[in-house]
Amino acid sequence: MIISATLTAQTRAEHGKGPARRCRMAGRVPAIFYGGRRTPQALSVDYKEYRTLLAGHDQGGIFKLVIEDPAGAQEKVAMVKDHQVHPVKRTVMHVDFYEVAMDQPLTMEIPLVFDGKAPGVERGGLLSQVQHRIAVSGLPQNLPDQIMVDVSELNVGDSIHVTDLVMPEGVRAVYDDNYTVATVTVPKGAKVAAGEGEAAAE
Repeated sequence: MIISATLTAQTRAEHGKGPARRCRMAGRVPAIFYGGRRTPQALSVDYKEYRTLLAGHDQGGIFKLVIEDPAGAQEKVAMVKDHQVHPVKRTVMHVDFYEVAMDQPLTMEIPLVFDGKAPGVERGGLLSQVQHRIAVSGLPQNLPDQIMVDVSELNVGDSIHVTDLVMPEGVRAVYDDNYTVATVTVPKGAKVAAGEGEAAAE
């Protein structure tokens, strides 16, 4: 996974609801940075910059976090572990950043991109994309930005499971059950054209 984004944060000395409210009124988001053996560090980030980061990373990528304080700036590799959203306004209220160690395996959810035309769809079937993200594990630099799912061999009644996906070298899918990623089914009441491998489905 290429680290292509940077987010600048500032250290935050004050804690509690009052300082957090003033932080938001100034156009910033209160945050906490933790991970590994480091002591959790209170930060704040610019609201617009954080929204831009989310738009580009879908809350799933890793990025460079530049922490500014009176002693100087530090550069860390981080990911968004969680964030809290206002139930009505839908604005971001607080963010949890997690430090990523480049020499330690990391488990992340990676988006799936479906590619190809399924023969079963051309015969009247319906392609169901059951999963849109999957959990994978590997060193951060080996994790892909997305995983391609080739559906060009799917006939009616066929499915692709997580074990069928091709993983990059050094990356493995994390799962307990061999769950379905995509399948071609027959819509209720629909008729499909006969094709190779569909006799069993009928």
